[in-house]
Amino acid sequence: MRTGKRYIKVENRRKDLFKIKQVAEILNTTPRTIRYYEQIDLLPKVKRTQGKMRLYTNSDMELIKEIKRLQNEGLSLDEIKIELYKFQQNLLLNQENNKIKILVDSTASIPFDLARQNGIEIIPLHIKLGKEDLLDGLDINAEQLKQRVEEGRLQPESSPPTEEEFIEMYHRLYEAGAEKIISIHLSEKISNSVKIARKAAAFIKDFEVQVVDSGSMAAGTALLAFTAAANIANKIKFTEILYEIEELKKKKNEAIVLNSVEKIMGQEKDNNLLKMFLSFKPVLTMKEGNLSLRSRAKNMEEAEAQLISFCKEQKDLSHIIVLNSNMLKYAEHLLVKLEKVFREAKIIILPYSSVLAANLANELLGVAVC
Repeated sequence: MRTGKRYIKVENRRKDLFKIKQVAEILNTTPRTIRYYEQIDLLPKVKRTQGKMRLYTNSDMELIKEIKRLQNEGLSLDEIKIELYKFQQNLLLNQENNKIKILVDSTASIPFDLARQNGIEIIPLHIKLGKEDLLDGLDINAEQLKQRVEEGRLQPESSPPTEEEFIEMYHRLYEAGAEKIISIHLSEKISNSVKIARKAAAFIKDFEVQVVDSGSMAAGTALLAFTAAANIANKIKFTEILYEIEELKKKKNEAIVLNSVEKIMGQEKDNNLLKMFLSFKPVLTMKEGNLSLRSRAKNMEEAEAQLISFCKEQKDLSHIIVLNSNMLKYAEHLLVKLEKVFREAKIIILPYSSVLAANLANELLGVAVC
């Protein structure tokens, strides 16, 4: 006698539950055959109404289709049970992975449409410009920010999402079907985003939120997010995805060229120290959240050569992201050169977020590699 059946009221029956006659018609079989599959334990526990009517889920229907396929291949009952176990495990993994969501903040510099294509969600940082509070990537981008600053001589300020905004975003993803969220953010050493995300995650009880410090300032976060999204699509287990992220954090590197340093030194044009700094292009690197000066390039051609040299120093590169803020021509030129050197690597161009432009420079060129 089978036990553990779940009884539900007919009036509360979900639209994705089917009566045995419906299943038989859809799958071109008979109710008797379906009941037989249940009797010999090829089907798991079947839901029933209070009137004992069998109700089948989409997963049950997938199993029945697989049983029919295996029978047509001439497999024995024992062989079918072995193959069905593998099939069910794969089905469960698919269901689990469909409930995993990736969240990054806007400093990852992933355009919203590209993020959606890869199953990545974005929570924007704030840009304060005069009396306006703008959302990074939604209300303003780096190009628009440069124009606004030059027109109004305003000094932009940035701030991370609030705790309430993180909580709201987590719940929105949960309501959309997420049961596990990987929340990847700008390095804790240069932003409070991670700290605020952790506080928000502590309030979540109904589902799991794993907050990750990317140790990055921009596209390093994007590399982690793209890799995690690919692993979800490839049916990798949640714990293994988290492990892969931590391993990738050790391998990825970033370098960035500042074509101007007014944001660092202030806007005083008569500042002698500023004039000295303006005579070269700082090439900065970030590793595990630590930002340091790599070299001083005399011009952008020399800076570009430094970025290529930086990439060559890394081992077994598979991904390169070229980033730019108001320097697209330089980015495209750098892309062509990198493609000639790294023929096997996947290389794309992304725009820096307006937050980085607000805090570093209006004109930026950089690479993130792993």
